[in-house]
Amino acid sequence: LQTPSCPCTQNTHTGLDLSVPEYQEIHGKMMSGHVEYHIVVVTRLAAFKSAKHKPEDVVQFMVSKKYSEIEELYQRLAARYPQASLPLLPRKALFVGESDICERRAMFNDIMKFISKDEDLATSPELLEFLVLHSHFIQKC
Repeated sequence: LQTPSCPCTQNTHTGLDLSVPEYQEIHGKMMSGHVEYHIVVVTRLAAFKSAKHKPEDVVQFMVSKKYSEIEELYQRLAARYPQASLPLLPRKALFVGESDICERRAMFNDIMKFISKDEDLATSPELLEFLVLHSHFIQKC
């Protein structure tokens, strides 16, 4: 997994950029397994920084989430912010192929970009909890 170079946040009004540039298939025993979607977070929001960061610092990190976890966030945001008109969630299916996974990644990317542009959604406790739990590396940009 490559770490992209650290940009400034594009959404200056929210201080948060979210994207889903890739996914990873996790194979289990026999036919089991799942797909994790990599959500890249670039932010200057204090909630994502440690005490050593300055207010102007931009941090970047990645979280890996399964379909069900993204779906849960989506449902929670839709219920709390019905006026938000979130982009469509990809359909749920028992078996998904490579093209379905690629389509899901693109739709999740649209959803995350939408969330990061909306001030209410970008600063919601639901999103904060979703991103902070199980976050991988955090780096100062």
